[in-house]
Amino acid sequence: MEIFLSKILPPMIRAKVQCFNKSDCHPAVFGTLASSFFLGWTEKLAEENILLKFYGCVKYALAKKWCKKSLTKRPNYWLHYALDKYDDSFVNEVAKVLKLAKLFLPLPLHFALLAQQDSSWTFQASLMNTTLSSGINLQPDQPKAVGPVFLFILIPFMQYIVKPNFSRGAKSFGNGLYYLLIYT
Repeated sequence: MEIFLSKILPPMIRAKVQCFNKSDCHPAVFGTLASSFFLGWTEKLAEENILLKFYGCVKYALAKKWCKKSLTKRPNYWLHYALDKYDDSFVNEVAKVLKLAKLFLPLPLHFALLAQQDSSWTFQASLMNTTLSSGINLQPDQPKAVGPVFLFILIPFMQYIVKPNFSRGAKSFGNGLYYLLIYT
């Protein structure tokens, strides 16, 4: 819901509010987004910050590895240097997270290209007539809210309609696919 609102409200605020003698007020948009972000942090923070503990574990293991290169008994994995300060289960969880983090390395590039595409679409939409037939004026960057709307619609559709119907026919579909691959 927050993603949907973040796609709808900022363009409206940018178009309706004027500041610094300009028709668009981008500081109002950023202020609105920042205040909504901070309002989302209404829950109290945990006494133990897991991100700081995670960072401390990695930092401690690397520092100990680099400072004590001439150890007679070296651990199998570099993160196990932190076992004397952090418990075994936490160190193993940090190791799993670091191994899994390799999958997410290309994400910044993906989102940079997505933002570039979104900005070019917004620029093109700003040159178009965005008044709907009922007289509602649509801001150029508001059509991006269609993505979250599709999520709201398609997740229950897949969960309650497609998945139950597919699971009934999956066995015959799998058998047909098997025979197609074997006999062709």
